[in-house]
Amino acid sequence: MGPIVNRFLEQIVLPPGVFLTGLCVVWWLLHRPARLAAEIRVRRAGWAVVVLGSFAWLAMLPIVADRIVGSRHPPRETALTRESIQRSDAEAIVVLGTGRTPRAPEYDGEDTVTLGGLARVRYAARLHRLTGLPLLLAGGRPYGESRSEAAIMRDVLEQEFQVPVAWLDEKSRDTRENAIEATAILKERGITRILLVVHNRDMPRALEAFERVSGGAIRVTPAPIQFRPKIDRSLSWNAATLWSAVPNADALALLSTELHEWLGGIWYRLRDRGAHDPKGA
Repeated sequence: MGPIVNRFLEQIVLPPGVFLTGLCVVWWLLHRPARLAAEIRVRRAGWAVVVLGSFAWLAMLPIVADRIVGSRHPPRETALTRESIQRSDAEAIVVLGTGRTPRAPEYDGEDTVTLGGLARVRYAARLHRLTGLPLLLAGGRPYGESRSEAAIMRDVLEQEFQVPVAWLDEKSRDTRENAIEATAILKERGITRILLVVHNRDMPRALEAFERVSGGAIRVTPAPIQFRPKIDRSLSWNAATLWSAVPNADALALLSTELHEWLGGIWYRLRDRGAHDPKGA
């Protein structure tokens, strides 16, 4: 499936789009054929509304999002220190793209990096200055745009951070393809050890993609960014604890991002299994 189909499926199974999907189910229950008694239809629709509303409320609780996300993301202690960066035996720095801001008016209507992309290239600039390692930027044109994400990141690094970029992958459309194209470029140049720059939330899936694609031929040292702040999980009744029990949009966005990563990992594993299944060949 292409990026457009993937994005559509995400919209109907992940928050907040899943709530609209649920409402469509409620509408269907209320408009079942006449042979189903009206009171049964109403009762089923009512329960569907209760379940949907409860799920929506839970999904917007910061304490729920923190419990789910905190169990999967690498801890803050995995962040690289200046000393560990300088001691690294990596031979290159790889930065994966994270979308674009289209037609930004403050940049003469040109596409530019997202806030997340800016955070990645900024950290890549720091890594380069501490190590002198060459940079490989990965990100193509998933929706047929005129310029690749890699080229946009290169412009920011070279023009605003004065950091040279060695190689571009302008073909890949998602994390798995990032790993495929980057691995090919690295192997061609005899590079087997890299620092990988992605957000902390994306690191598990990115590491799995590189491991599956390279078969261990590329040794990856994670260089994650933007760790979530620690949340007080005690039962003390302070302002932070009370706020964690109040629904808000930030928690919903965090949970949606986490579900995106989880479903993306499952989809990559299923796709790889199908590609190696002799019966599917």
